Amino acid sequence: MLVSLQVNDSRGLDKIKYAFIVPTYNYAHFIVRALDSIFCQKSIDFQVIVMDDGSTDGTKSLLYSRYSSKKNFYYYFQDNKGPNVACCEAIRRSTAEYIIFMAADDCLKADYIQTINSILDRDPSLDVVFGRSCSISIDGKRKKISNDLFPLDDPLACFRAFILGDISATTCGTLVKRKLLKEFIDYPAALPKSFDIVVIAHLLLKYRCFQSQSVFVDVYDHNKRFRNNILATKNDAGLVDVMFDPILMGCHDEALIYKAEFLAKTQKSRGRIFFREEMWREALESYISAVRANANVALDLQVLKRMFVSFMMLKWKRTN
Repeated sequence: MLVSLQVNDSRGLDKIKYAFIVPTYNYAHFIVRALDSIFCQKSIDFQVIVMDDGSTDGTKSLLYSRYSSKKNFYYYFQDNKGPNVACCEAIRRSTAEYIIFMAADDCLKADYIQTINSILDRDPSLDVVFGRSCSISIDGKRKKISNDLFPLDDPLACFRAFILGDISATTCGTLVKRKLLKEFIDYPAALPKSFDIVVIAHLLLKYRCFQSQSVFVDVYDHNKRFRNNILATKNDAGLVDVMFDPILMGCHDEALIYKAEFLAKTQKSRGRIFFREEMWREALESYISAVRANANVALDLQVLKRMFVSFMMLKWKRTN
């Protein structure tokens, strides 16, 4: 069930340039900061679409009281179906030329639209624009700015570097031509919880991308973000199959040579997170899968140590 809290007349929005897509679930404590950072932009040529994925923390009443008077604000509530479905539904409802993804717990830089306009004025043919992010610790004191350089002159190398973790990128603050996202919204149920990983990888592989050296967003760390990462890890068993889905790959099947490497990297990451949570069986199974996909993983002493500890803890549990 999809419910619109505010019914704005969508006629006349065809010429809107930007749409900020903000999926949320029980982030009432954070989302005002995110939305205020959008509405303070020095532009009126945008719409904001919040897709509430079944929040129960008062998000609906909070946003209604604060933003319902804004004509470019759209709020939709759906039963909890996951962030991928929420994003896809928001993209379907947008009429903008460009989509900008925004997390409900991040903060957009005040000059974001000015920066984007300048980039597109110089090269209107760009399909995707990535920026840098600034990570801010829970206490607000430590800041780290991402500084990875994308090898955009070689899309296949860029795809490999991203999926194997040699470069990092986030959808937050990333601008994408809306028409390019149709391939992802046609079957959202097939996409895993890590929707952004699949989208970014395929954008880097198939479209004309630009990486700005400007910081687009501040990313705030908090305990809830870590818990959500654990939940995503539990539910992303099909991530590898979706990443290398023949439909999404299209004519770029040359990237299939990296499937085994990506499987090993993904399972190794899952093992690390499960180990940290003392989920011994899941950790051991993930590490074994990683070694089967790529035997070189067994050369990692940290992996071997964690496999041994997980095995011994499982054995101890059986005998106690």
